Amino acid sequence: MVPNVYLVRLAPGVSVSLDVHTVALSQELTDVLALHGAECAYEWAGPLTVRVTSTGTPVDAGYHIVSEASPNSPTAPFTELATTA
Repeated sequence: MVPNVYLVRLAPGVSVSLDVHTVALSQELTDVLALHGAECAYEWAGPLTVRVTSTGTPVDAGYHIVSEASPNSPTAPFTELATTA
């Protein structure tokens, strides 16, 4: 099973320039991840969701990604289970 819920936290400077595009960016990242998963024959833990938000604090890479397996609801409260940057 592959995590299906991803939270992309953008550094404040990056977030400010993308604020008006977060919904479109979230959908684009979901589409790209779905395509990648199909190519790799991933079995998602549940419905695939990518949310983009601001970290509120600086991060070295400009972004921070957290993922989790959430089989029941992609809108459930997010618990940090795995982290990549």
